[in-house]
Amino acid sequence: MRSIKELQSELLKIGELLTGASRPNGLFLMPESPTHSGSPHVEVLNGKYHYVVTERGSELERKIAKDEDELMYWFVSDSIFSIACTWEANNRKESEDSRRQLFSKQIELLNAVNPEWANKKEAHHNEVLKRYPFTS
Repeated sequence: MRSIKELQSELLKIGELLTGASRPNGLFLMPESPTHSGSPHVEVLNGKYHYVVTERGSELERKIAKDEDELMYWFVSDSIFSIACTWEANNRKESEDSRRQLFSKQIELLNAVNPEWANKKEAHHNEVLKRYPFTS
């Protein structure tokens, strides 16, 4: 089991790869304590990684990673979502469901990091679209 500092270092390298910046606007971080801002942090309890989201002192979400890869996927995916949202807003096609470009950008960025993660996210998007299809 790698330390959170080791995982954070790897996460920052991924951020540099995708953005070209050594500290990409507060993205690609893996805090070890709650910020209570709605952002995730990681806790190690009983030899397992816990991905925890808190806001204003309340815990909103807790997931236990089955391994380091899953934990890294969650943190990278969150950061890429933020990047993809900004990209979509700057490149919006008014007559198109905004998720088309958003989802496409997420897959593109994840594929640059780890094709398996891109496949996992694409499967998730497909599940979302079964319930909530594109509107245009």
